[in-house]
Amino acid sequence: MSVEEVGEQYFNDLFSRSFFQESREYEMDFIMHDLLNDLAKYVCGDFCSTLKDEESHNRLKMTRHVSFLGNSGNSFKFFETLYNANRLRTFLPLCMRSNEGDSKLLMSSILMQELFSKFKFFRVLSMSGFSTENELLDTIGNLKHLRFLDVSGTNIKKLLDSVCSLYNLQILKLMNCKCLEELPLNLYKLTNVRYLNFSKTKVRRRPMDVGKLKNLQVLSSFYVDKGKLQKIVNPSDALAATLKNKVHLVKLELEWNACSDNSEKEREVLEKLQPSKQLKKLSIRGYGDCENCVLLPPLGILPSLKKLWITGLSGIVAIGSEFYDNRSISSSVSPPFTSLEILKFENMEGWEEWDCKIVTGAFPCLQKLFINDCPYLEECLPEQLPCLLKLKITNCSQLVASVPFAPSIRRLHLSNCGRLHIGYQLSTLRILRIDEWCMKESFLEWVGHISLETLMIMRSPTMNIPLGCSYNFLEYLDLSSGLLPKTRVLTRLYIRECSNLEMNLKKLDYEGFCNLSSLESLCLSNCPNLQCLPVEGLPKSISRLAICGPSVVKERYMKPKGEEWGKISHIQCLVINDVIIN
Repeated sequence: MSVEEVGEQYFNDLFSRSFFQESREYEMDFIMHDLLNDLAKYVCGDFCSTLKDEESHNRLKMTRHVSFLGNSGNSFKFFETLYNANRLRTFLPLCMRSNEGDSKLLMSSILMQELFSKFKFFRVLSMSGFSTENELLDTIGNLKHLRFLDVSGTNIKKLLDSVCSLYNLQILKLMNCKCLEELPLNLYKLTNVRYLNFSKTKVRRRPMDVGKLKNLQVLSSFYVDKGKLQKIVNPSDALAATLKNKVHLVKLELEWNACSDNSEKEREVLEKLQPSKQLKKLSIRGYGDCENCVLLPPLGILPSLKKLWITGLSGIVAIGSEFYDNRSISSSVSPPFTSLEILKFENMEGWEEWDCKIVTGAFPCLQKLFINDCPYLEECLPEQLPCLLKLKITNCSQLVASVPFAPSIRRLHLSNCGRLHIGYQLSTLRILRIDEWCMKESFLEWVGHISLETLMIMRSPTMNIPLGCSYNFLEYLDLSSGLLPKTRVLTRLYIRECSNLEMNLKKLDYEGFCNLSSLESLCLSNCPNLQCLPVEGLPKSISRLAICGPSVVKERYMKPKGEEWGKISHIQCLVINDVIIN
């Protein structure tokens, strides 16, 4: 395993034990639990320090790793606090974020000179969030021990050749340097670099002799020209790339011009690229044969394949044994798609049939199945998916099939599809969403007995949920109906687009709301015939009311006056067309 894989394994283990938690403020960020954070600070003592711009620290002789939390431009004062910390290994500013990515702290050439000459033991150096001068100083080459350098978001225009003497450097981050136009000619000397990212910059040329970076695992995309792979004249040139020898290459994206008409040459180029067996992610876009492809390759033979997206292959009419593995049909080898967890078919305009019965035991680990925009698909779906958690079928109006046996399923989303039959109890289903009417009403009579927590039936005015069923776990309900079920745990109710209902929803049913004793939030959207709320008012449990779109009743509550307001005097938050009234 690579060091990155080992590190990811450690991180996932700590995350599973709640050592780390997902941040609620920023997506894909993680934080430590408060108690663990306090414990870590206690154990580290002065070895690790986190400074703030209003603090002054003089006892930093033992400090090896320092981070700086601040927003101000007083970087001189900050560096004064580091005067005694001459054995620093880590310098990591953690400035406040801004949506525009603007730098917050000013770092002059004098400060950079001081930083690079005094702290020669740096392993990790970040200037992300600082406003630096146009070029990094030559003295950065003195940091011979440096492994990690991040200057993302700065206004540098050029990296000097001195950076290329950092022969221990493994990670170089230059993202969002909007003034950066070129990279050093000798960048290939950074033979230990594993991660090089200069995305969202003005760099348009491939780094010189990038093939000499034998340890490189991540390289940001760059623009060669508009021709892409179809510009290759001699397919043998693709073989010269020797991708099969690049065992650290784990992600590869290949893109052709979809308008190319030389499919034979493109096929040769694709065959000669030959990535290594260590490849983890492969994306093929615009390949000329894709438009005319009538058969899928035997992807079922890939034992480690976890995610598969098949998009825009409009020439595919039927998917059969060729998709799995012909050997698995006639022998006792392992089932096809042994490790597959996510499968998506999308925008397959010619697809009519999926022969799932020809192979038994396929997809034993599949967790998510998506079939979107396949208007002529008629049959069928896999019969058994023991690990399936989510099934989403949209815009498949001809599909007539049975929902797979999925004893673990939790989410089911159906939109504008044909009739789907369910012949068993979905006791684990928690979220059901139906957009557009697409199945028998009897389906919902049965659904009412399961452990649903969220039920959404939208743009289906002829479909009513059965009122006699128990919904003991339902907390969120989104309907195109004014008929309410009995449930004591529902906290949020959304009623929309009720203009064509049998009731015509001229007023709300007070008795129906009284059955919802835990209801806290009510939203009425696009109910043009709604004229008044119940004469008795709304139940006291409702604290938030939102009325959106055209409706007669909306006008009565635009101004806080009159008899109508007495009916909702207990409402704490009233929203009319996204405007908070009180």
